[in-house]
Amino acid sequence: MSNEINRIKWKCRRGMREIDLLLREFSKNSIKNLSNNDLSLFDEILDYDDQKLFINLFGILIVIGT
Repeated sequence: MSNEINRIKWKCRRGMREIDLLLREFSKNSIKNLSNNDLSLFDEILDYDDQKLFINLFGILIVIGT
């Protein structure tokens, strides 16, 4: 499991700084608490490109904030 978590933490490193900071902070603080199913889902989410992640993560905040 440790190798899997390390691999997923590496995938959290992104080219877009906002996403990089968010995902690395999440992986540092919360990844060990995820169930196997949640870890697998998080791994799949990390396959999205940065632009799609940004829209899905921060687009919700922009709509709610307006």
